Amino acid sequence: MRKILSDDEISKNLERVMQAKKLPQVSFSKQLGITKSNLSEYLSGKRKAINLFSKMVELGVNGNWYVTGEGAMFELPGGKTTDDPVDYSQIADEDASRYAEIGRVAEKLILLVVRNERKNAPEGDSEAK
Repeated sequence: MRKILSDDEISKNLERVMQAKKLPQVSFSKQLGITKSNLSEYLSGKRKAINLFSKMVELGVNGNWYVTGEGAMFELPGGKTTDDPVDYSQIADEDASRYAEIGRVAEKLILLVVRNERKNAPEGDSEAK
């Protein structure tokens, strides 16, 4: 089973996505549907960036990369991946809503896996926390 990244590492991936998209915090926060101050809290680790998983998937981020660091940063329709940002405004509404639903379901599954992995981690195992 792949290792889930720590909260700090997932926050760093959030920042990497923002940098890859070449967006300032205010624009990126609008894409995520959150305030700039909330985005700052996610980036600094005050909030858990894993909670943005479904939004990240909706924006074309490869969910596997976001939580494990493995694979390419972005996912194209059809499951292909790339390290270049994806412009999802070009995808038909039907496809976009399907990606949004996939993101919500995947987020629930990932959160369950993360909670279980951290709950079952041996005490003192800083890698799993």
